[in-house]
Amino acid sequence: MWRTVRIVTFVLAATGLAGCRTTAPVAVPDPPPSTIPPAPTLPEVKPKSFEPDLKSLPTLDVLSISPHPLSVDGVGTFRGLSAEQCRSYAVRAVSTAALLEQENAVPDCPPPKNQVPDPCRGSAVAFLKQVRELAARSERNKAAAEALERFFQLADVEGRAEQLHLGMAVLDKYRDLVRRTDPGAVPPGTPNLDELDLKRADSVRLLIAAEEAEAKLNLDLRRRIGLPAGTGERLWPLADFKIPSRPIDEAAEVATGLENRADLQILRLAYLQVSPGTLSSVKEILRGSGAVPMPGPIASMLVRPRPVRSAVENWLNPPPCPDPCLVQEVAIRKQQLFDLIAAKERGAADEIRSFVIGLRAQWSRVGLARWKLDKARKAYDDWAKNKIGGDFAAYPLLIQIHVARAEVIDEVIGWHAARAKLLEAQGLLAEQNK
Repeated sequence: MWRTVRIVTFVLAATGLAGCRTTAPVAVPDPPPSTIPPAPTLPEVKPKSFEPDLKSLPTLDVLSISPHPLSVDGVGTFRGLSAEQCRSYAVRAVSTAALLEQENAVPDCPPPKNQVPDPCRGSAVAFLKQVRELAARSERNKAAAEALERFFQLADVEGRAEQLHLGMAVLDKYRDLVRRTDPGAVPPGTPNLDELDLKRADSVRLLIAAEEAEAKLNLDLRRRIGLPAGTGERLWPLADFKIPSRPIDEAAEVATGLENRADLQILRLAYLQVSPGTLSSVKEILRGSGAVPMPGPIASMLVRPRPVRSAVENWLNPPPCPDPCLVQEVAIRKQQLFDLIAAKERGAADEIRSFVIGLRAQWSRVGLARWKLDKARKAYDDWAKNKIGGDFAAYPLLIQIHVARAEVIDEVIGWHAARAKLLEAQGLLAEQNK
């Protein structure tokens, strides 16, 4: 009996399969063309030297380039810019902060007469306005820091270039002295003319690099402080670049930063005002802060509050008051914000401490550079008392003084640049001048 059933079943299955085989096949569309490009075909070559044909290259006579101090006529027009002006103009020119302020200026229109106002909308609108104000302040702080960084870089380039010009003038006198002196009368250990020419070539290389950096920094800084495009005048940093002798109070610096940083203030505001009405905005802040992968914080701050619910929708599906699900989510978001604030404060405090450490180290480097300059000046003063060795001994000492002066300028401006980075980490650069 069971054998018969199995045979019948097999026959029916075979018949069905056969029927499937006789059915017209379904047309399968062709796959889309591959987006992978074909492998490139490269010719087989023999390696050869990369040295270019010298006849095709430009040439520069480094011995004929005459260094001109920046104070002489004909070197261009300068416009003075102080560090405070640089900061305030950069704060004023931030486009992203202006976008946030414009968003806050959009009126919150009342709902039509046939719609019931959302009771949570008012708190959501007020909350978002405060967040946008803080976000705008964060953008201004960042923009001011970037502009000040260029400002101090420009001051450093101009200061060291000035010493380079002065040092090249001394080097030219040294070269002229060696050229005019009989080889037998040149003191032992004096560099020959070829060696001095190579030193001049190195100075010209540094001068070209300084001129390039100066042009690029002027181009970038003019845009950051809001000067019109096409302005060709050179900016001249105005500052005395003094360094205070008072010690840095690390605890006070950290406390100031934790109180003033806009990113921390946004998180604290969200923690204090998280509610069913502000929940959607708070979630965007959490996402923008890195809790969940999302676009940056500025884009999330521009989100408008959700539309009001219609009267019919409220009548058909009245919102629970309070919604247990929303209440539970608010509690979770509040805990997330609490934990995030603790982590962000720890990171901000360590960042500020790091800049304090760097500022102290820079202070020591300034002291070291001054010590080297004092030694170079003392060596020249000692020579001036007896003038042993004549000008052959004087010119190297004068060149060393200019090298030491350039190092002092570099380290002093480096201290001010480090101080600006500390102020950025504390969120103190965003204040707008009234």
